[in-house]
Amino acid sequence: MITRFYTLFIIIISFILICYLNLYVQKIGNEFYSSQDGKNRNAQVYDILHNLLPDKHEKGWLTNLIAIVSIIPLLLHFNVKFIFEYVGMLFTIFIFRAITINVTILPRHEKCDITEGFMTPFIGGCFDKIFSGHFAFVFMLSLLYYSYKYITNIPFLVGWNIMNALVIISTRSHYTIDIIVSALVCYIVYDDDLNFFKLLNK
Repeated sequence: MITRFYTLFIIIISFILICYLNLYVQKIGNEFYSSQDGKNRNAQVYDILHNLLPDKHEKGWLTNLIAIVSIIPLLLHFNVKFIFEYVGMLFTIFIFRAITINVTILPRHEKCDITEGFMTPFIGGCFDKIFSGHFAFVFMLSLLYYSYKYITNIPFLVGWNIMNALVIISTRSHYTIDIIVSALVCYIVYDDDLNFFKLLNK
């Protein structure tokens, strides 16, 4: 009973910390870039795919749609073990992300106007760049779908993730480096079975 209470307590504290850091990066980013006397407020960053892909910032809602559609196989094959594994790994990833988005804050897209609001701690804002939580959400699902044999068509899974990455980048939600780092972190967490829930119970 004490162990369960301790585990739950750590999970709640960690979740609150993740949400706080997601908000904090918006505050620091706004203060830093808006204090440049207007010169660097929307500082340009060289990004290879931003240069090659059209700017579809107004279609940013597509990133959320892809994430929602991606959970359909999970709903069809409702499996508590799968959910435990997925949420635990995702929690691990978002702990890493809460740190990386705060240590280096890249400039926001010039049209991004997401302010600190109710959904910001969960879906992000304008300055939480390195690395992409939306890509991690879908990519980790893909790895587990294949592992559990819910989806065994590798070309489909690869294509789905490439499409997701291109949508995220073309909507200027993230830079290319954010996707690459996200993929690497996800694979390391998956391959080493770094499940936050399991680690607490060791």
